Amino acid sequence: MSHLSDPREQRVHITGIGYSGAAGNGIVQLAQRLRDGDSALRHLSLEERPIPALQVGALLARDWNWRASEGAKTVAAQVLEKAEKLLRGADAALRADAAALLEAKGGAHIAPERLGLVVGGSNLAHLMLCDEMARFGRNPAFANPRIGFHALDTHVAATLAALAEARGPVMNVAAAAASGAVAAVAALDLIRAGRCDACLAVGAMQRLSPMDWHALAALGALNVASEMPVPFGGSGNGFAPGEGATCILLERADPTRHQQRGSAGLAELAGGAFISGADPLPHPCRQDESRVMALALADAGIELGQVDLITAHATGTAKGDEAEAGALADLFGTALEQVWVAAPKAVTGHCLGASGMVGLVASVLMLGENRVYPLPKSSASQFATLRLAIGGAVDAPLRCAVSNAFGFGGFNACLVLRTLAP
Repeated sequence: MSHLSDPREQRVHITGIGYSGAAGNGIVQLAQRLRDGDSALRHLSLEERPIPALQVGALLARDWNWRASEGAKTVAAQVLEKAEKLLRGADAALRADAAALLEAKGGAHIAPERLGLVVGGSNLAHLMLCDEMARFGRNPAFANPRIGFHALDTHVAATLAALAEARGPVMNVAAAAASGAVAAVAALDLIRAGRCDACLAVGAMQRLSPMDWHALAALGALNVASEMPVPFGGSGNGFAPGEGATCILLERADPTRHQQRGSAGLAELAGGAFISGADPLPHPCRQDESRVMALALADAGIELGQVDLITAHATGTAKGDEAEAGALADLFGTALEQVWVAAPKAVTGHCLGASGMVGLVASVLMLGENRVYPLPKSSASQFATLRLAIGGAVDAPLRCAVSNAFGFGGFNACLVLRTLAP
């Protein structure tokens, strides 16, 4: 295969997207919620709370079944049969990952040796491991041998690779809440480098243990109030959790293949970047956030004035939102007044490592509809410089979007998308 001298000149398209979680059992349901500003965050009953202090969240219902997802309902019978075998005994998180992957890949026929897979997320089996450790503590004679590999993050990638028939480069990446976004950049790089022609990038669902929830609450990072935190509301005391998995299918632009399918895809992943703030503590840094956005735009070859939409990380935490609003102002200056800003965590909750991929998918949907998704009707922004849609979606011409994801430990990522419309 011949390669261009500059890998960035190779166009990479997003040809499939998938979602499964508390905000919907597929992309159609997720898009409707985002479009309507219909938040999946709700007040949790005492029985639903992983710890008593957590009052608000967008968590999977106890009767949630991955077989009801769009991914499971639309694939061929033999694929569903294979999924049933692979997911036997799997936890809800891995089943959600699989449902999102099945929806994103759809019926695409890709040579297995040329299909890669990158899973974004870490400690993906932590809740299962905690449960098994408690059981082992009660009865030291018992040890579940499957935990020897089920507890590894790589088990998620291996299972999804088997499901998707991905025999190219397969790996996990971890970058806290930026993990899903970093997975997308890594997948983009693999295609640009010629290591594969297509790559699935997964923002994996993570379920926390009671100890994790207590630690986050003690840290002040978790919203333990009865009110819903509002992105850019200015007074958030922690994030509201969401549960969900997201997946995209990236493919090298190929006019012949596009003509056979009748479509070039949904959007172009034009560029991306991820950097470290070299700070192991959970400090948001506006300088680092501004820098990673500038690097992503440079990678995409896109000027500031071409950006129409920013899908913000926007967790609803006071310090985090203030840093991001400052970073946007630093980078865009007065031009920020002309750029729309969206904050999907108001609808989905904070999906931890998957959240960067949720933001990317929301960006794809908004570009496709030429519509800015709103904050819920009760929202009010404390940042006058941000152009937010509040109370209802806004129709607007959208050609280029920036999607941000920032995580504890100085992990900062940014993705740049461009519409395929002429």
